[in-house]
Amino acid sequence: MGDLFRFLFRVFLEFLIRLLRVWRAKRWPSADGTIVRAVATEVDEGWTPVVFYSFAVNSCEYCGNLQGTPGIDAPRRASEIRPGDHVVVRFKPGNPSRNLALNDDNRERLPFTIEE
Repeated sequence: MGDLFRFLFRVFLEFLIRLLRVWRAKRWPSADGTIVRAVATEVDEGWTPVVFYSFAVNSCEYCGNLQGTPGIDAPRRASEIRPGDHVVVRFKPGNPSRNLALNDDNRERLPFTIEE
């Protein structure tokens, strides 16, 4: 019973941390990001699309990546994304190297849901 409780508590805590991170990022400024490349990578749940992007803030270049939800069609979904396509990137004021691409900003731009 103790192991189950610890497991459920850890899952709940990870969910809360993820929720807090997204909530904070929604208040950050945004920049237009350019996709550098997209690949499908193998994970425990099968395959997931991973997108690498770059963006500029005050003439300084930054980069980041986002991960899509896993699925057997991840290679196809990743292949639909082309270098040069655009994503909206949220960045932490004063520290743009801390950045996130959010579902709410990119729903129409990506053929998958971002795993936030």
